[in-house]
Amino acid sequence: MLHRSIALLLLLNYSLSGLAQSCTDAWEMINPKITLDSVNTLTYAHDRFFAIGSGGVIYNSTDGAVWEKERVGTSDYLSDLTWGNGLYVSVSINGNIYTSKDAQTWSLSYQNENQGSSLKAIIRNSNRFVAIGSEWHNSNQAIVLSSQDGLSWQRITFPEYEFMYLHSVASNSESFIIGGTQYREKSPPEAIFLHSQDGVQWQRQIFSEAIVINRIMYAGQYWFSSGSGASVSDSGSFNNKLWRSSDGKNWTVVIDGDAARVTNVIWDGTQYVAMQSNQNFTVSEDGANWHKLDTPFYGNSMTWGKGWLMVLSNGSIYRSQDAQHWDNPLSLTSNVLSAGIWDGNKFVVIDVDTVLHSEEGIHWQQSAQNNPLGNQQLFKKLVWNGSRYVAISYRSPNLFISEDAAQWQAHEITGVERLNDLIWDGEKFVAVGYDGVNAIVLTSADGNHWQTVYVQAAGEQKTELLSLTTTGAGLPIAVGFSHVGGAFIANKSGRPLVVKQDAQGKWNYQLLDLGADSERSQSLNAVAWNGQSLLAVGSQSNYRNADGTWVESVLLSISSSDGKSWEQHEINLPVRPDLFKDLAWDGKKFIAVGSNGMLLTTPDGISWQQPLSNTNASLNQIVADGAAPLILGDRGTILRGQCGEVAQIGQYVDDKLWIRAVIQTMEKGLIEARWQLDGTDTTTRGDRVIWGHFYADPESVDWGHPDNPDLFVKIWYDASGRLDVNYFHVSVPEIMVYSAYDGDPAQPDSYSRLNMWQQRYVRHYFEQGQSYQEIPPLNSTVTDDGTPQLSSSTLDQLRISTQIHSETAGIFDGLWQLGGQAQTSRGDRVLWGHFYADPQQVNWGNLNNPDMFVKIWFDFSGRIDVNYFHVSVPDIGVFSDYPADGTFDQKHLTGMSSRYQRHEFWLK
Repeated sequence: MLHRSIALLLLLNYSLSGLAQSCTDAWEMINPKITLDSVNTLTYAHDRFFAIGSGGVIYNSTDGAVWEKERVGTSDYLSDLTWGNGLYVSVSINGNIYTSKDAQTWSLSYQNENQGSSLKAIIRNSNRFVAIGSEWHNSNQAIVLSSQDGLSWQRITFPEYEFMYLHSVASNSESFIIGGTQYREKSPPEAIFLHSQDGVQWQRQIFSEAIVINRIMYAGQYWFSSGSGASVSDSGSFNNKLWRSSDGKNWTVVIDGDAARVTNVIWDGTQYVAMQSNQNFTVSEDGANWHKLDTPFYGNSMTWGKGWLMVLSNGSIYRSQDAQHWDNPLSLTSNVLSAGIWDGNKFVVIDVDTVLHSEEGIHWQQSAQNNPLGNQQLFKKLVWNGSRYVAISYRSPNLFISEDAAQWQAHEITGVERLNDLIWDGEKFVAVGYDGVNAIVLTSADGNHWQTVYVQAAGEQKTELLSLTTTGAGLPIAVGFSHVGGAFIANKSGRPLVVKQDAQGKWNYQLLDLGADSERSQSLNAVAWNGQSLLAVGSQSNYRNADGTWVESVLLSISSSDGKSWEQHEINLPVRPDLFKDLAWDGKKFIAVGSNGMLLTTPDGISWQQPLSNTNASLNQIVADGAAPLILGDRGTILRGQCGEVAQIGQYVDDKLWIRAVIQTMEKGLIEARWQLDGTDTTTRGDRVIWGHFYADPESVDWGHPDNPDLFVKIWYDASGRLDVNYFHVSVPEIMVYSAYDGDPAQPDSYSRLNMWQQRYVRHYFEQGQSYQEIPPLNSTVTDDGTPQLSSSTLDQLRISTQIHSETAGIFDGLWQLGGQAQTSRGDRVLWGHFYADPQQVNWGNLNNPDMFVKIWFDFSGRIDVNYFHVSVPDIGVFSDYPADGTFDQKHLTGMSSRYQRHEFWLK
C-alpha cells in the first residue's frame, strides 16, 4: 500500500549546509570531444581548421576529423581567428587579442583596459591585421585596431562618428572593408561601409539601401554584403538582402526579400556558396543568379579549406565538396554518452562509434580501433562483472561483450524490442525492457546465454520496465509503467509499475496508486538503493483541460524500505518537469539526472537541491562509484564532480537575508546569476530599502553583462517588522528565484519560477517567523490620460516618463536615474534605470528607493522594447514617446495588481 506523506524520512544522518564537503555539489565539464556549449565559430586559417567559442577554448584540426583541444589560458569568449606574419591571432568579446605560433601555446598580445569594449572580428590581408569591435560605454564608439605583426596594435578612432556599430570586416589583397550601422539623433539608422587601403586611414560610405550590414565577405572575384533593407514590411519584419560588388563601393542586389539572412559566402573554386540563417544553402556560378538547395541541417558557421566546405551545425561538423552531397557528420558533439562504468582501475565509456577510457575522469583516450562497436550504435548501459564488459544497445545487435574493452563481440537477443537497463547483482547479469507488449526481465550468468522472464500485470495490456537496482539482500527490483487498454502513448491511465524478485526467485509485480486523476499518465523512470532504503523518481504527464488550458507536468519521488510500502514526497524545487534518465547513490546523497541538463540531489527523497550542470544537453547516466563521480550526457558531455569545499551559492544581502537567482539559458542550461547591489537607504520613519539586480554570468553566455539586468530586486524592511523581497523578471529566459531569512540557504523558505510569458513578478515576504508568496496578474490594460511635464531622453529619439499617484501629494512626475547601458556581441543595445518619487513631494521619495524599474532593449532587428516594472505602492502612469515629438504615443497605468507594462516601437 502506498502511504501519502511529506514527513521526514531519514535514510542517513545527513545535514545540508551552504558549505559542504562533497564531490557532487559542483560539477566540472570534462569533455573528450568538442561540445556545442563551447563552440560557436568555425574557421580556416593557414593550414588548419579551428573551432572556437566560450571558455577560452580553441580546437584545431589539420584534416577536420581529428581535433586537439587547447585554451588561451583564461575563460575569454573567443569570437574570431585568423593567420598572418607567422602567427595565429584570435580576438575575444572582452576586447583581448591572443597569438600563437603553433596553435597550441597561446599568449596575450593585447589586453583591453576598458570595461565594456569588445572585439568581434579579425582579418589579415597581405601585410596587415585589422580587428573590429565596439566600446559601448563611451558614446558607443567603434573600435578598429590595426597591426603589422599581430603583437603591437594601433587604435584607430572615429571621434566624429558616434553610435557607430561595426559588425564584420573582410579584405582582399588590396583593401579592407568594414560593414555596420550608424544611429544618429533625429534620424533613422543607416548602413555604413568603412574603406581602407592600408588598415589605418579609413573613409566612410553611407549605404542608403539598408539600415544595417551584418556581414561583409570577399569570395572569388567579388565583394558580398548582407543585411537588412531600409524598408520594413507590414508584419514588422525586415527585408533581408544580399548585395554583390566588384569594387566594394557600387553594389547590386542579388538576393532580395528573403526571410533568412545570409551569414556567409565562400568560393569553392567552381561556385559561390551562401549559408543562410535557416535551413538553406544557396549556390551560384556567377554570384548573381542563385538557387536554393535542400539541406537536412541548420548551419551555425561555415568555412572552406583543403578542398572541403565545412559547416558547424548544432555541435556536429558536416563536410562537402559541392554543397549538395554531404558526408556523414563528424561526431564531435553529437555523441550520445549513456553507457559508462568504473571497473576498479579506470573509467570506460562507450558512445556511438568509439570507446573512451580514463584513470581519473579528466584525461581521456580513445580506442585505437576504428568503430570497435560497429556503426552508430546507441548504447543504454555498460556493466563490468570483474571479468568481462557487457553492454546493451537500443539498436540491433542489442548486446555487446568484451574481455578488454577493446575487442567486442556483437550478439542479438531475439524477441526483444527494447532493452532499458542492465546490472550485475553479484551472481548474474539482469536486464529489463519491453518486448512490444509486456515488460520483460532477462538474466544471464555469463552474458552470452540469456533466460527471459515475461512480466505482465493483470488487466494491463502494455507494460515496460525502465530502471533496475538491487536491495540490501542482493535481490533485483525494477520500476516502469503500465498503460490500461493498450493506450501505450496516450496521456491517460498510465500507472507506475514495480517488479521485484523475491528470495525464492519469483518475480512479482505491483501497480502503485499515487492518487493522480484519471487524466494523467504516471511513470517511474529510475530507482536506486542507498543501503537502507529505495528511492524511485519519475513524472506525471501534463494534459489539456476541456477549456484548452494545460495542466503542467510534475516530478514524482517515492521511497520505500522494503520495496512494498511506498511513501510519496514532493520535489520542493521550482524545476522544469523534465524527464528523469538516471538515479544513483554516491555514498552521501542520491543524484538524479535527466533531459535539458536536469541535475538534482537529495539525501532522502524529501529535501531536494539543484546543483548547476551548466549545460542543456540531456544527462543520461551517473557513474558514482569511481575515482570521482561522473555524469554522461548527449553531445559528448562528461561532468566530473569536484571534491572539496564548494563555495556557497546565492548572496547574503545582509547578515540574515539570503537571495538567489538561477537562469535557464539556451546555451548552457541552468547557470548561476550574479548579484549587483545598486543602492541602500532608510526612510524617515525607519523603513530600510535594498535594491539591485541579477545578471547572467558573462563567462557562461555572451549576452551576460553587469549592465544587462535579467532580474531586478527590491527588498523592503518595513518599519512594522514585515520583510518584502520583490523579484521582477526583465529578461527572456526562465529564471528561478529563492529566498531564505535567518535560515539555511540549502533549504530556502521560498522559491518561484519566473518567465516572460506567464509570471513576471513575485513577492516573497516574511512576517512573524513565517514565509509567504504573492503573485499578482501579469500586466495592465488600463490607459492613463495624464500628461507628464518631465520626460527623459534615452537613445534614438525615445523618451520616457512616469507620473506617481500618491495619496498625500496627488499626482506628480517621477524623477529618472540612469543605471547603465551595454551592447551585446550581435549589436543589440540595452539601457536600464529607475524612476523615483521627488523627495520634495513625499517624505519617502529617495534616489535609492526605486518606484519604477525600466529596462529598454534596442533589438538588433530594429525593434524597441520599453519594459516598465512597478515596484512601489501607489499607482504609477508610464509614458513612452517615439520618435520624440512632444506627444506620448503609449500611456498605461500600473499598480500593485498590474506590475508590468511593455511598450513596443520600431526604428523609423
